[in-house]
Amino acid sequence: MEALMVYGGNNIFDMTLKKVFEHNPDQFKGAGSSGEFNYAYQITKPPTALLGNFRSTPPRNIKIRLSVVTIKITHQDSGATFNRTVAITAAGLLSIVSRILSIRSLTVSIDNPEPVDALIQAVINSKIIPSISAQISAIRLPQLQNIFGTDVPVQLRSGTVISGPALEIGANISGLSRSAADRPASGELPSLNNGTSSNATIIGTASAQAINLLIKKLVGSISHRFNKTANGAFGFAAGVKGRLSAPSPIIIINNGRGKVKLKISTTLHAGVKAPLIGWKWIPIAVPDIEVTVSHTLPVRSNKAVIKLTRVDSIRIDLNWPPLFTPVESLIENLLNSVVSHFKGMINDNVRGKEIAPFNLPNSIPGTAFNAGLNFRELSYYKKSLKSTIKVTA
Repeated sequence: MEALMVYGGNNIFDMTLKKVFEHNPDQFKGAGSSGEFNYAYQITKPPTALLGNFRSTPPRNIKIRLSVVTIKITHQDSGATFNRTVAITAAGLLSIVSRILSIRSLTVSIDNPEPVDALIQAVINSKIIPSISAQISAIRLPQLQNIFGTDVPVQLRSGTVISGPALEIGANISGLSRSAADRPASGELPSLNNGTSSNATIIGTASAQAINLLIKKLVGSISHRFNKTANGAFGFAAGVKGRLSAPSPIIIINNGRGKVKLKISTTLHAGVKAPLIGWKWIPIAVPDIEVTVSHTLPVRSNKAVIKLTRVDSIRIDLNWPPLFTPVESLIENLLNSVVSHFKGMINDNVRGKEIAPFNLPNSIPGTAFNAGLNFRELSYYKKSLKSTIKVTA
């Protein structure tokens, strides 16, 4: 499993095959001669796809069915004509070749062949079947990983057919060590095959590590140096100086729940000025403070994001050494004002930032065929972010 996973079923392949058929009708017919025969064939209905792990040697995981193929073979001298309408099945292996989803090891055969003259059969086997095989091999398949955002440098790693059936595509992000996005529930995968060649569904999942890489690009670290003093009663004064730092937030996803966290580190020196003595500064150890960044998962038709809003309250509670007893209230007020200012800086840094692991194209992913892609859901699932996408064409 990879940091980014995407799943498609028979419907997304049917949609692509239908579009190829409609836009390139000449790709689905052919004519020529072989010895003393002329031949012509035409596929008259869009091909359909069936995913599965079929028992064969070598293994196959997709079948493309050509339900209506008309064949005409004419003897050049006698004019005798052979006409036949047949169904043809092409079986192949979906795999990643040069980072492109392709079909290899394709074999094409006629379903339930009827006995014909050996010369006619020779023309079919030597000319028509290889021609159809070449045409199917040239079809540009949907590149499902193209649903991930343009800010995500996707590296396609794997493609396999799993029970459902569904094509599972795995991709990683450059600079990210391997981390696994979760596979959708087995009961959800059959929905990828419940549509039509005009209406399909894609499911995408992204690991928390992948999302954190995007957050880091969008929301940088911040820090604040401070040096504040204030006068108190009876000639006493207090002061605080140091630095507050906050790295990029991170998302933590467990058991279908997501939280965005931020860890604040503090370097602090506290000072007290007593009458006739002057200033005395000492370092104060401050534990790291973990705060929650509120967020939402807004979904619009073509946009689904993690939207950061604000941080919850930030509070530093310390046990002050006896030295600061005369100015304890004063020094806490100084520190609270510093923390309040830093909270405002954090809110300015995170407010309204939108992390978009998914970014939908205006076409069937990886093709030039126009299609409408709309988000139906964005939610947390197990340890991942999951999105359901509807494709209409």
